[in-house]
Amino acid sequence: MTHLGMVHLIPSFRSITDTAKAQIDGFHGCGISTAKTMRYMAGVSGGYSLVGFLKKDAYNYVDKRHRAKIVDGDANAAIVYLEGKVDADPTSIARYNVTEDDMLANLLWADGGNRIDYQYFGDVLAFDSTYKKNKYTRPLVIFSG
Repeated sequence: MTHLGMVHLIPSFRSITDTAKAQIDGFHGCGISTAKTMRYMAGVSGGYSLVGFLKKDAYNYVDKRHRAKIVDGDANAAIVYLEGKVDADPTSIARYNVTEDDMLANLLWADGGNRIDYQYFGDVLAFDSTYKKNKYTRPLVIFSG
């Protein structure tokens, strides 16, 4: 039998209630860290074991919310920006595709000058974009010059 003070450590007994989620969102909206939010919630509840979830669960919740905003924000912002460049320069191209879970998978953009240079010189640059990946686990390769 599990001691009552240890039940919060069992995953099937842990959950973040809608009220707790609202509190976490509210504190984050005011710039208060997750650690301080958990400290406050533990103080109000009478201890960390009575909050109903672990600090790690709160961090995971915040991270999941943050990633959802990033997926919608960063990828859409990049696509809108590059499509705006295509509108300004009709010889430019912007191509992209998304994964099954609507994450940006590949993005290619070339302005008219790059395309003309390729027609005249025909050079191709091959590279390994799998070496270093960013926080989205996607490679970022910039051609410049």
